[in-house]
Amino acid sequence: MPYTEKELLYATQIAYYDFDPEMISELTDSNGGHAPTLQDILECDYNVKESDSIYKRLENTLKTEQGKDPNSLETQRATVALQRYNEMRQGTICAGWSIVDVRDENNTTGMVGCLIETGKDEAIIGFRGSESNDASTVLTDWIISDLGLLNAYETVEQQSAENY
Repeated sequence: MPYTEKELLYATQIAYYDFDPEMISELTDSNGGHAPTLQDILECDYNVKESDSIYKRLENTLKTEQGKDPNSLETQRATVALQRYNEMRQGTICAGWSIVDVRDENNTTGMVGCLIETGKDEAIIGFRGSESNDASTVLTDWIISDLGLLNAYETVEQQSAENY
């Protein structure tokens, strides 16, 4: 199935979400062993009251950035991130997509990806880009992997992504 640029962009966005494995497991169990849809996961996440839900983190980022400068690029990015979350949660885009698997090797190879079932016998893999969350991700994502690309050798992160 050909995907639109917007769908591919959203698949990448999905890879940036730190899904709660316990929540996905519970949703899978309540769904008769079938992977929950993205809308199910995001709706459950949206209703979580703790501050560590994906929605709460996006909302807090937006509030923080608006407090610094309501017109900044970072405020605009945070606004768009929250809009994308809500579009996916409401099924405006990516309707019926299911999160089948999440591979998080951020602390070892730097690779984070997720397998998203988009239809019958159709799937897409969303990958995160380079991150700068802490010294470990700067080392694995920027120094070892990205600078390794400049040296024209296959990095451990590339190998991991290819294997996935």
